[in-house]
Amino acid sequence: SSEFIVRIGGVGNNANLKTTFHLDKPTRVRIHALGEGLDGRMYDYGWIKNKNTDSVIWEMTFRKTDHAGGALKNRLYDGVIMLDAGTYEVFYVTNDSHSYASWNDYAPPEPTNWGISLRFEK
Repeated sequence: SSEFIVRIGGVGNNANLKTTFHLDKPTRVRIHALGEGLDGRMYDYGWIKNKNTDSVIWEMTFRKTDHAGGALKNRLYDGVIMLDAGTYEVFYVTNDSHSYASWNDYAPPEPTNWGISLRFEK
């Protein structure tokens, strides 16, 4: 299915975004996260927190990502995780350069996806 649970896209510089969602039952979720990372560090990235336990259950780290095309620092995570029933918060932050509509190097092939999205996965 291509139904979005969360879609934070086209994110610009100096962003600090958060949204909340709830799942009624254990659910397979596809995370598509596009951001900036270089030399083992992430600069534009997202993470997911379980609101009930206040613990980070997934984070876009450099090691979890692959080159996304375009500039070397464009990083992509595209994978499926299992989430229990509950309430979650999705965060996405950017630094002061190289983001949607303000690239300082080659943009990724899908620039409007700069951010994080979650979809239901069968």
